[in-house]
Amino acid sequence: MRRPRPRFVPRSEFGITAALAVLASAAAWFRLPPTTQQTVWAEDGTIFLNDAISGNPASHLLAGYAGYLQLLPRLIADGVIRTVDIADAGIMINLTSCAVVGLGASLVYWCARDVIAARPLRLVLCSITVLAPLAPIELLGNAANLHWFFIWITLWILLYKPRTLIGAWMLAIVTLIGAMSEIQLLVLVPLLLVNVRGHNVWPPRIGLAVGLVAQIITTLLSPRVAHAGGLGGALRAYVGQVALPNFA
Repeated sequence: MRRPRPRFVPRSEFGITAALAVLASAAAWFRLPPTTQQTVWAEDGTIFLNDAISGNPASHLLAGYAGYLQLLPRLIADGVIRTVDIADAGIMINLTSCAVVGLGASLVYWCARDVIAARPLRLVLCSITVLAPLAPIELLGNAANLHWFFIWITLWILLYKPRTLIGAWMLAIVTLIGAMSEIQLLVLVPLLLVNVRGHNVWPPRIGLAVGLVAQIITTLLSPRVAHAGGLGGALRAYVGQVALPNFA
């Protein structure tokens, strides 16, 4: 007989989740080489920082780039411009990005409880978020690639049943920002129909749906320009950016 899901969460879980957010953020940060920690990477500088400097939030936060929305990187760039000197923008963007990943890792631990009761296994899931082998090469320490983490994080949010309405709407903010930063969250749409009993499960789903609708509208109004690299270009990119760095 299946054991009923407890309505309230033990207090110890709050402390563990908070500690994991800090530890995972630190782990993400210290996995980066010192030069990486201080560098403004690719679109973080050429697109998001430049737009934050030259425009007001109303004009650039919801601007499409390469055919889709990138809300979270734009929010980070806008916050950095408003709080630190431009010379410190690189380290601040990278710190903030690692903090976002750390918070996401703690969310995975928290939300996985409805699927996996064993705490050690949930700790493993949490650690995957920041300890994936290729993460320091491309994903960690820059805002432009934070959207990849939201596929993993949103998966666990959709499998979770929030215990309170406040918690449900807090998760809705996460899914909304995630969907408005990563159009590939469309792959999780089938999960909108899973585990749907109870009012509290709907806010995160609403956030995801609203964000994806915004992404689709953006893609239709400003489609991404195709580059004719062909299969050869894809193979060269894989060898140069994925395969060779693992042997360097």
